[in-house]
Amino acid sequence: MRILIVEDSIVIRVLYQSILSKQHQLTLVEDAETGLEKLATGVFDMIITDANLPQMDGAEMIAEIRRNPVWDHIPILIVSCDFDSIKASRELGATAWMLKPIKPKPLQKAVDTIEQRFVLHQALA
Repeated sequence: MRILIVEDSIVIRVLYQSILSKQHQLTLVEDAETGLEKLATGVFDMIITDANLPQMDGAEMIAEIRRNPVWDHIPILIVSCDFDSIKASRELGATAWMLKPIKPKPLQKAVDTIEQRFVLHQALA
């Protein structure tokens, strides 16, 4: 899968890369604005985003994505240590959520589950 990862922490971006890069094509960016720019110029099957980002937060980015009919079908995994951020993001259209700290096996399982649903949805469309 082609996954856009939006995360401001370099440490967490490296963690995502170490866990997911063997099975997926990753594009990693550090803020929502750059994420939206990448989304506008690329093709992605999934988005993983932190809830707490500089300037535009994850929830605002999700709302922007869901307003765009070209992107509104892309599954989004929101990651946060704050339940309120997760709740707000889910209400705006996040597909799934994960609490920090990120652990390799639960992350891989979440991505695999979203991927299976995405493939099934594409097959039925």
